[in-house]
Amino acid sequence: MSKLTFIFLLISSFSHSQTVEKNGLIDSYTKQAIITEPKGNNPHFAIDGKLHTYWESENPLPDKYIADQTMNVFINTAPNRPISEINKIFDGDLNTAVLIKTAADRTKATFSIQLKRPLLLHYISIKAAIENNLKLRITYADKSMQSIDLKREDSYQLKAITPNKPIAIESISVSAASSFQLFELAALSTPPEVNFTIDLGTQKRIGQCYSRHFNEGNIQAINLQFSNNGNEWKTVNELNAEAIQLLPTVLEKPINTRFVRVNYILGWQEYGKAALWELKLFDEFGPYGPPADFTVIKQPLNQRLGLNMVWGWGQHVYSDQIQNGKGWQQYQNTFKKLRIYHNLLWDIKAPGISANYNQMLLGQGTAANWWLNWEREYGFLKQKGFDITTTLMFKNENIPVSLWTNPAENAYNIGAELGRFLGQKNLAEAVEVGNEPWDYPPEFYRILGENMASGLKANSSKAKILPAAFQNSYKSSAFNDQQNFLPDFVSTEMLKKVDKLNVHFYSHTIDSKGYRISVPPEDPRSEIHGIRNTIRYRNENAKEKAVWVTEFGYDGNNAQEPCLHSECVSEAQQAAWGLRATFYLLRQGAERAYWYFYANEATDSHLHSRAGLTLSATHNFEPKASYFAFKDALEILGDYYFSAVLIESDELVAYQFTHENSNKKYIVAWIPNSQDPKDGNWFTNGFMGSIQGYFILDGKPNNSWLQSENQNKFFLSGFPRVFEVSE
Repeated sequence: MSKLTFIFLLISSFSHSQTVEKNGLIDSYTKQAIITEPKGNNPHFAIDGKLHTYWESENPLPDKYIADQTMNVFINTAPNRPISEINKIFDGDLNTAVLIKTAADRTKATFSIQLKRPLLLHYISIKAAIENNLKLRITYADKSMQSIDLKREDSYQLKAITPNKPIAIESISVSAASSFQLFELAALSTPPEVNFTIDLGTQKRIGQCYSRHFNEGNIQAINLQFSNNGNEWKTVNELNAEAIQLLPTVLEKPINTRFVRVNYILGWQEYGKAALWELKLFDEFGPYGPPADFTVIKQPLNQRLGLNMVWGWGQHVYSDQIQNGKGWQQYQNTFKKLRIYHNLLWDIKAPGISANYNQMLLGQGTAANWWLNWEREYGFLKQKGFDITTTLMFKNENIPVSLWTNPAENAYNIGAELGRFLGQKNLAEAVEVGNEPWDYPPEFYRILGENMASGLKANSSKAKILPAAFQNSYKSSAFNDQQNFLPDFVSTEMLKKVDKLNVHFYSHTIDSKGYRISVPPEDPRSEIHGIRNTIRYRNENAKEKAVWVTEFGYDGNNAQEPCLHSECVSEAQQAAWGLRATFYLLRQGAERAYWYFYANEATDSHLHSRAGLTLSATHNFEPKASYFAFKDALEILGDYYFSAVLIESDELVAYQFTHENSNKKYIVAWIPNSQDPKDGNWFTNGFMGSIQGYFILDGKPNNSWLQSENQNKFFLSGFPRVFEVSE
């Protein structure tokens, strides 16, 4: 073991009991669950894996609660039932009756009940057959009374009575001028409840629950509850009935349980019901499964970390005309890998038309743009030391299915022509067959993807071929409405033709109100953990192919260009979480990761518009904190490869980077899950040897190496720190 590792080295070993599918997905425990409380319509819809089907409960009011021993406090078996010998009035059956006769010494027929103890009642039901008006009288514990008249036309009707005082009731009487039949007296002391309950068969370790439980109106509360015997329940979370999305619940500690139910407390609206759209249950790793085993990839950081950008760096001129020190000049000494969006409609007006790249090389533009010369742009950037991945942009929105007159032939010719052009001067190290063409039908993209990849492969021998970016965390429409599941779009045949797999990850989740937000990469809810599913898919289906994350990032605020949408984070969080997300993706097995984006968009605030490492052209591409954080990280660690995972815990993350030639090492460490990156703690020095110096990657523009004043302790925050340690 290296002398630079921590004394308290603790690499967790994970046991995983949930089913892993061949496509890398983690099955929900509900897939094999038995529904034990199936009242209502279509209970199986709540665990069918689909977001737009749902179970709908029965309506307790006005009548269904009466036969329910858990709700009707007057029913025969209730502990506080009224004192009476006439059980049929309290049997929960609206079709059984007792004749209440006029007594010989009285002018009225009367029936009275005395509660075993005064009880606060909110809703009383009565059904009677009467020839004259009937009076129901409530006596409260303070001896005050309330009288309600039922008219002759109410005969045989179930009538609801609402007590007008929030005071416990001690007795109720009903009377009429002549004999009458009394079918039922029932009451609720608490709001009506309905439950959706499942039995997992055996105890399961549950750490994450996902539920879509949107209900309109008549819901006072929704509780997620666990039990080991089906009788005694523990509430683990209160759910927001107004949230429309599928919401995650992460337990503070995993719980072993067998029975799970969603408990609904309804309001007093008659015919009110509850709905459950979807329930998914997982262990503490959620739908993403446990972390991947760490594998050393002996490529330095500057060969694994890239940057997304566009033609001309958004300055409307070729990169060789940029004279303001911005664009490529801001990144030449840090990022070596660029990913450029190559719009297919810049080259052709429709599939089936040649782009005329030979004409373009003569300075006469492409078939779609007379002024365009991709060789000038790509060639200049290559000359300045950048390696280029070109992303061929097309989707149904701008090149609809109807424009592909012969899809297989059109796609092959596009790939062949572009591959031939790029290959002539080795302008691109990789080509992506689309960016996010998720609006195409999957079977149609498979035709385009397979044939375009074939054309590229035949005519660009050095460029690596990638499919468009698709996720493998969950099936389409299982967690959201996106239609972008990798196995749907990338066929087995296409897997044979591409060299890498391609994914996009943003550290998003849904909060308790149903809004999408950004979270630290270590947050167990974060979608960034989908890299684990992709790695499992790769291991099972394409073991020799590396995974590239061609987009990841955060929208960060800045006073000059405020970030106002729900996914926004602070400028400091963008810097800290952005670096931590980088290290996380590489640690999980991504061979390469490209930050999105080089600069903000000069628009109003919307998703991804504030993801830049700099401000927009409107503010002269002024660097943000994230720019300096990545710049410093690459200047220090750029020539070092990720060599070891030292510690991963809720309190501390520490990774090791090594220089292949000199064997010099750095340790990068931080505290995970900190909302404010400045917050931190002191740790006892567990390094073997002494700390020679440390560098804080907090995005300040003029940072330098610092010397530790105390060799026995060191401070860590949410900003990664680089430690130089002597052996």
